[in-house]
Amino acid sequence: MVSIGQSRRSTPIYLLFPPPARPKTFEDEEDDFEQSPSIPQPLPPPPDLITLLRSEFPPSPRQAERLVYLLHQATRHITPTKDQSTSIRTNYALLPKRSSYLKTVETNSSLLAPIRMLPPEILVDIFALCDSGSGCVSNLDAPIVFMQVCSSWRKLVLGSPRLWSSPCVVDGGDHLDRSFAHFTNCLEKSADSPLTISAVLYQNFDKRTPKLPDIFSQVVEHASRWRSLKLYVPLHSLGSTLSRIPTGGVPLLRQFMVWDTSPHEGGRNGVPGIGFLKDAPSLRVVHLRAPRQTLDGIELPWNQLTQLLIDCCDEPSPSPSSLDLVTLLRACPNLIHCHLDLQSSTPTVIPTTNLTLTHINLHHLHLRIFHPTPFLPSLTLPNLQTLHIECLHHKSPWDPFSLSSFLSRSRCPLEALTMILSQISTQELIECFSHLRHVVSVQVNAYDTTLDFDPVLASLVVPHTTGSTNPPQCPNLKKIIIFGPHFTPQPFIDFVRSRRYPIANHQGVTRLEIVQAVAPSEVCQYLREELEGCRRDGLKLVLRDL
Repeated sequence: MVSIGQSRRSTPIYLLFPPPARPKTFEDEEDDFEQSPSIPQPLPPPPDLITLLRSEFPPSPRQAERLVYLLHQATRHITPTKDQSTSIRTNYALLPKRSSYLKTVETNSSLLAPIRMLPPEILVDIFALCDSGSGCVSNLDAPIVFMQVCSSWRKLVLGSPRLWSSPCVVDGGDHLDRSFAHFTNCLEKSADSPLTISAVLYQNFDKRTPKLPDIFSQVVEHASRWRSLKLYVPLHSLGSTLSRIPTGGVPLLRQFMVWDTSPHEGGRNGVPGIGFLKDAPSLRVVHLRAPRQTLDGIELPWNQLTQLLIDCCDEPSPSPSSLDLVTLLRACPNLIHCHLDLQSSTPTVIPTTNLTLTHINLHHLHLRIFHPTPFLPSLTLPNLQTLHIECLHHKSPWDPFSLSSFLSRSRCPLEALTMILSQISTQELIECFSHLRHVVSVQVNAYDTTLDFDPVLASLVVPHTTGSTNPPQCPNLKKIIIFGPHFTPQPFIDFVRSRRYPIANHQGVTRLEIVQAVAPSEVCQYLREELEGCRRDGLKLVLRDL
């Protein structure tokens, strides 16, 4: 015989006594009554019987027969209607009791809910997953919300430092003081937990709220617990705060990001006081966005980095960086994502073959080039997936065919290519497309007046002959954006139609989904009319007038 204790250990209580089914309400019974066989309405007496009632004459035999039938039908339904009316009155009398029972069930059935059986450590994990980690995405602060559910949850949240380890302050105008109070509260309640800190502050935030304590001083006090630090702040507000961090003072730091949110003004040269980063043993991600930011003077644990972003806010550095791309990539063998603003005062000599580099880990490369920088002949990136190159200098950023040679040499699985160039030849562009077997998205913004897009588009047309020996170029292309000076309608139409409806012998060609182009207004109008069928078929066609 199983004892009660054994039964409780073997089977959870909420399975032994499952919550009861929802009881029927009075409205449910009314619905059942309406769906039950109804009692017909009493038959009205014929007009001749009504007339006979107003006289002293007896009914005729035919009228008497009809009258007997009418009385019989009415008498037959008297008792059922009486029973049903009695039942309805009884149900109305039971409504208060029924409501009381229903309230008892709804109030106490939650005691058997499975969530009450979860141990506290599992609940804390769930609470931590509900929080986004940064706190800046929404004004909803997860710890505060959980504390308002019940006293046990409040006690659990207050006793779990991990739930307070993502302090964030957001400049929301009049609510900045309240946001800072929550930020300070998180720093206090997080105890020794690693911190994910975020701050989003705009120009003159300290003057708009003069009583605000020094937020950056408080942040630096907890530097030994930093796991991620994201500062979207006016650069001048940092001052010398970061320079107070001692050597080896950030042992847990994995991500460091500083973005300048102040209007662009002269006199600032990058993020100050970040020398402590060179001794950060866990650092993997560095994002710096500030006017005139260069790599000169920045000491980082290069061989640890997996992501590096240096953005000088479209403002070239007054002094060129001595660290070129090839040297940087050689120092960062584990780099996966690289976004750089390249500086060069004078065109340098193309490196010889002994200075070439093959980087096997780089997947994403985003370059903004302010001066001619002949780095492509030195690089081979066999695993590159995304390439963005932007150069609006009046001189060509590299020798002709350097880009196509780079793609041919790398044989990389490139999926997204963006080229915003002041100079590129038509033949070079055609050669580039011949090496993009895996590309899905292409954007070409060319400001070279000698570039003709018609031959480029013609090279991408899917052949309509079954005897074609050459496979179509860019078979996976789904999205293309083009902007250039020379552009005529028919090659564009042929390209779009052949890519939108590839014939049966080219089943490996992906259907084109998105096309964006810039052309004169009359050309755009003609293209819209000619490609209306493709647009109705689902093609996203965006044509902007010059």
